[in-house]
Amino acid sequence: MTTLAALLALLILAIIAAAVRLALTVRRDGHGTRVPPHADAPWADAAQNLPSRPY
Repeated sequence: MTTLAALLALLILAIIAAAVRLALTVRRDGHGTRVPPHADAPWADAAQNLPSRPY
């Protein structure tokens, strides 16, 4: 029974370590912390010259 408890504790510790590692990686990448760029749509000018009827 102690072997099972030790394996369970090790599994829980591994899950916690993976969650902490994921959180640190996401934070280091800047996801969720940076302001997104201004939405200047560079394609908007090109999209205005489309034909009114399909080909």
